[in-house]
Amino acid sequence: MEAGLIVAIALFIFVAITIAKGVRIVPQGQEWIVERLGKYLTTLKPGLNIVIPYLDKVAYELVTKDIILDVQEQEVITRDNAVILTNAIAFIKVTDPVKAVYGVTDFSEAIRNLIMTTLRSIVGEMELDEALSSRDKIKARLRESIADEAVDWGLTVKSVEIQDIKPSPSMQKAMELQAAAERIGQVRLIVVDPIVSAVMGDSHKNTEVRRALQPLVDLAASMNAALVGITHFSKGGQGIDPAQRVLGSVAFTAVARVVLVAAKVQSTDGEDRRILARGKSNIGPDDGGVTYSLEQCEPLPGIQASRVSWGAAVQGSARELLTDPSEQDGDGESSRTEAADFLREVLADGPVPSKEVQRQAREAGVPWITVRRAGDDLMVLKRKGGMTDGWYWSLPKMLTTAPKNAEGAHGKERATSSKFEQLREGVEGSEHE
Repeated sequence: MEAGLIVAIALFIFVAITIAKGVRIVPQGQEWIVERLGKYLTTLKPGLNIVIPYLDKVAYELVTKDIILDVQEQEVITRDNAVILTNAIAFIKVTDPVKAVYGVTDFSEAIRNLIMTTLRSIVGEMELDEALSSRDKIKARLRESIADEAVDWGLTVKSVEIQDIKPSPSMQKAMELQAAAERIGQVRLIVVDPIVSAVMGDSHKNTEVRRALQPLVDLAASMNAALVGITHFSKGGQGIDPAQRVLGSVAFTAVARVVLVAAKVQSTDGEDRRILARGKSNIGPDDGGVTYSLEQCEPLPGIQASRVSWGAAVQGSARELLTDPSEQDGDGESSRTEAADFLREVLADGPVPSKEVQRQAREAGVPWITVRRAGDDLMVLKRKGGMTDGWYWSLPKMLTTAPKNAEGAHGKERATSSKFEQLREGVEGSEHE
């Protein structure tokens, strides 16, 4: 008796499940896709529908009401290289559920990406002023462009609305700056301090930095003005290219045509000095610099101010000029010894122009500041060739006969103090002559 009851209950449950699987009620505003053994079979319309249990399966449930798609905000570059922000909203309807399911993986994502790419293409053909004032034109072209693709996916694009179209924050700043410059009139110099303030995004990303600086560059070009950006070095970084030491992305120096770097470093005699050097130049020499100092002055009675007093010109790359001798190459003594060996080899056959020495040092990878210090250690003679000639470097007579091997050369450097003094006196005497 109990076994028969259990079988009856199990049979009842099986029948109930079978009926539930076979009878499907589709809500109004939806259509369901039915597959039999993995293959499309039919589309269920709203209302009561019968399917074969265990063989037929409802694979997809689609909404046939109007679907609202929010197209996210994106940056678009116009024909005149202006960066604007635009977003849109689309109203679509599924008209062919089979194509919508089997024609594309995700029709919502597909139509959203299609709108974004088409919008970039349309706006990219316009100039800034036209793009900002042509919403209806953009909307009409956008709907027309995506209509054919939408039909292939079983969709109907009912409407596409441009929610917002505006200049990017960096572009807005440039426009405000231009308006201010027009009010002032005859502006010939634009200073941005600090230059990183012109970048609204990540100042460490090259693409964002270049995109943010381009409106400023275009503004300066349209006004026939010079654009100067001021930034600072990051902490540390002694001995590396100054262009790599600026705060943020290297694009700050890559965009500029001329880069001037200023710093306070120690000279070879241990005193602090300020140097303004060329770090980069696309329109002239990219090395050399000048020393300077800051002085207090009183231009008018009772008014205290400071001024720049320019000093002598200095030679060398910005990397060499802005590196403290004590931190040069990490190991000062070994670097100086290598530079001394380099000078012995270059000057072994007689006087050599200082520019030639500098050129060979650059090719050999020997910092020029270390070469100068090694030259002082070796008491290299420096003479002017003539009114039109440059300077010539040569070794003292005693060093020209020194052994060329490393051991002999170092032995000469370890001469006694009395002999060293005699050598110095002999060199000074030849210079006076």
